[in-house]
Amino acid sequence: MNDRSIPSPTEVAWAVTHQLRPIVRIRLRHVSGKRAGQLEVFALDEGRALTIGRDERADVRFHPTAEPRVSRNHAAIEWSNEQLPIFRISDLLSRNGTYVNGRRIGRSALLRPGDRIRLGSDGPELEFVLDDGSPCGAKPAAPAETQPIARDALGKATTG
Repeated sequence: MNDRSIPSPTEVAWAVTHQLRPIVRIRLRHVSGKRAGQLEVFALDEGRALTIGRDERADVRFHPTAEPRVSRNHAAIEWSNEQLPIFRISDLLSRNGTYVNGRRIGRSALLRPGDRIRLGSDGPELEFVLDDGSPCGAKPAAPAETQPIARDALGKATTG
């Protein structure tokens, strides 16, 4: 099983070598639901988390009756205060669960650029995008998938 809570060495190396500008904002694009097509942008403030839910104090707010799959306090996105922040989404004991890329998370999971967050199995979906503050706001390209290296009995890489 793929554990989304631990970045792979490839992902860490990609982040270190390809992050030319510091990330300054999170962009959440509403992919489905009543708010489909809307975009929300949030600054990366220290010691702050983004809350998602129907509560009137939520940062990402959903209508109390129009989006019944979303709990009042559904989920939160948190990040580390480092040069290359690590992003994590936590389910706040929501009734219908939080999904990342179609898989229900337990308590929390790492978020990567382009990940899809769904609130409930058939609730609204958001796309998680990082923004470096450049005028185009383009997200960095995702790291390429790598293939495992075959090794012989002595641990040396083999070809073919």
